[in-house]
Amino acid sequence: MATMKSFSRPTTTAELVCRLRESNFNPVSEPKIESENDPGEQKPASKRYEVLRMKQEAAALRALSRSMIHTFYTNPNNAYAAEAASLSLFADPESYQILFQTFINLVATGSGDCGVPDIKLLTSFNAILHYTQAKHIDKRLPLGHAILSLTKRLTTAGFTGDDSIRYQLLRTLSAILDAMNEIKFEGISDAKVVQPLLDLLDDAGKHRELRLSQAAQYAYQALRGIPSDPALVKDSGKSNRHDAVFILARQNDMPKEILKEIGVLLNHAEPNVRSAAVEVLSQRKSAFPKTILQEISTLLNIHERRHDAMRVLTSHYNLPGDILQVLVDLLIHSESDVRSAAADILSHQRPSFPKTILHRIVSCLDDLERRPGGLRALECQLSLPEQVVQKILRHYHDSYWFAKRDILPRQPSIEPLPEMARMPYDDYLSSETVTAASEILINQKVDLSEEILAEFMRLLKNGSRNAATIAMKKIQHTAVGILRESQQSTLAQNVLQKLVALLKYPCDHNFCAVLEDVEAILVRQPDLPDTVLQDLAAELNDPRLRVWWTVARTLGNLKQSAMSDATFASLLGQMDRQSFNNLYEFWLYESLSGHLTWLTDGEIAVINLPGGEKSVPLNQVKDAIREARANLGVPFRDFNEVL
Repeated sequence: MATMKSFSRPTTTAELVCRLRESNFNPVSEPKIESENDPGEQKPASKRYEVLRMKQEAAALRALSRSMIHTFYTNPNNAYAAEAASLSLFADPESYQILFQTFINLVATGSGDCGVPDIKLLTSFNAILHYTQAKHIDKRLPLGHAILSLTKRLTTAGFTGDDSIRYQLLRTLSAILDAMNEIKFEGISDAKVVQPLLDLLDDAGKHRELRLSQAAQYAYQALRGIPSDPALVKDSGKSNRHDAVFILARQNDMPKEILKEIGVLLNHAEPNVRSAAVEVLSQRKSAFPKTILQEISTLLNIHERRHDAMRVLTSHYNLPGDILQVLVDLLIHSESDVRSAAADILSHQRPSFPKTILHRIVSCLDDLERRPGGLRALECQLSLPEQVVQKILRHYHDSYWFAKRDILPRQPSIEPLPEMARMPYDDYLSSETVTAASEILINQKVDLSEEILAEFMRLLKNGSRNAATIAMKKIQHTAVGILRESQQSTLAQNVLQKLVALLKYPCDHNFCAVLEDVEAILVRQPDLPDTVLQDLAAELNDPRLRVWWTVARTLGNLKQSAMSDATFASLLGQMDRQSFNNLYEFWLYESLSGHLTWLTDGEIAVINLPGGEKSVPLNQVKDAIREARANLGVPFRDFNEVL
């Protein structure tokens, strides 16, 4: 008789996502099982059993994915946001609605400093709005509540806090507004919602930082594209020009001659007329004729018209190749404002750049002045060639060259720099380089290669406990954040050891974020080497409570499939009794009851590990638990509750 082969339970979210992909996952239908047999041919019994097993496994994976999304809903936590977002690819409409509501609730509660949401939460929320399952966005979702929550958070931030958080808030708001435009959402209160938010975005559009200003302007245009309450519009008392803009901006098809006349108005002497033309052109969703785009792109060279041209071109995601070529030429312009404008428009292009365009943008990275613009242009490009990613990563070593050359040699070797403001003004470009390069690396949708991870090793190995500079530590913090956000599934032992070594560094304002990142990376690994486990356990003796809790949670959430007797003994030796009093029950009980499946067959315990089933004498398991309890003096539930 044929026997059905058992399948193992995924132990990490990354493994679950991988196996869902392998099962040809479709959230609204049965899984597709490929077969080499002819449809009319009778399948042998073994083949039928195999097909049945694959269907059962796919159904179990789907149930586990739904269960994890429901767990995120009932226990919302910023730490789970990235993993929950990765499951949105496989969510059915009901699960997607739950996931969307959970993210909105987390944003509304203001989980970060001063009530401003955590930037990683916003990044994950933004991701679920752009994944392929975003087709589930419809009028059943609480889109109006989402806008109100984001507006409140923007007001709370007051545009005086961290620029990166404000930028992510604006990007998330833009994504929701784009979705509302796609589904033809209408009826938002003009007085209570639209006008206050328009005023807020208009102020933000005047921000001195170009990227933040452009994000606000894009959100402004997206909001203008959503019809508000018609009765309120009639009572708003707008001028004839405003009414004309309102009508023209909503036309799906417009004759080329009319478009050309509106384009001519971009050169009008009166600012209000130019502004009205920009309003109309920037709200169009369909493509412009190429001749009009060429005329608009020439305005980038005129200082007084540059801002208007940017607002129009930034709203179009798929510019033709010759317009892209014009923009790439502007990346080497002598004026920094022109370079920044061209880079910002290029960064909004969704399709991958042609090789000739990509080659010219990458060549800008070799020049210090042009490097920020080149990196900014590549921000939204996915799956860049490996040599390009390596080149981007190498600039981390040069990004604080000014600080190392002019400031660090004059500082006492045992004291860090008191503040980044003491760096020369020229290093502002280098800081911008780090920010742009980080976003590019995080956006890559594939595992980073060994060569690229070797570059990360160079970033993580510098800086000692007694002589860590703010410049070097900031680069290290950024590198750790990229490793976390890139969802790297498996890291080499030497990289893991460097990550654990970061726990020894002195506390600073970024240290808590590093602890969270290191924990998230380690628990995602399928198996930690014995040496890494021992190094990690040694940090339980650190007197700093934050470090102790990070290590305790990490050990408690590991998905180890095996551990040698020598390593287990070493771990016990390095943990003091107080550590284990708090850790032992959490770790052992969760491992036995939550992550492993136990079956008993007479006097044999059969453990279903990720690597396969393992048979252990039942008495040996019981004796090991009793001995650990006796040696450590730790009260523990009766093991029969677990086995």
